[in-house]
Amino acid sequence: MAALSLQCSERSRRADEASREVDERYRAAWMEQHVGGEFDGVVSGVTSFGLFVELDDSKVNGLVHVTQLSNDFYHFDPIRKTLTGERRGREYRLGDRVRIVVLKASLEERKIDFRLVEERDAGAPPPPPRGQPAKRKKAKY
Repeated sequence: MAALSLQCSERSRRADEASREVDERYRAAWMEQHVGGEFDGVVSGVTSFGLFVELDDSKVNGLVHVTQLSNDFYHFDPIRKTLTGERRGREYRLGDRVRIVVLKASLEERKIDFRLVEERDAGAPPPPPRGQPAKRKKAKY
């Protein structure tokens, strides 16, 4: 009976793994058709090498590699699970709403790469770090 239980557990794990692999391949194949497209999503993971973003409509997950973040050097805080820019103070954390562009989707590697869409004009000043109010311009009358 113990041998049968062990065999049953092992086969169940292999079936779960195969199911996850099929899902990953399906999502990558679907995203290959949307390379260059923009989507809204939520930061679902923060690591030292980038941000994982889950898209709102499709629930597809992809990576915004740290090299794809704006011109800054980002520090990873493993306790707070944040990436913070050294110069500009821009902080990314779990649950942040973002807009992304699909850069690459690889069916073979089962990986999807994103880049963040900048929310401001190129000539606009950078956003203030979290917790600090934005500076307001004086009105001209």
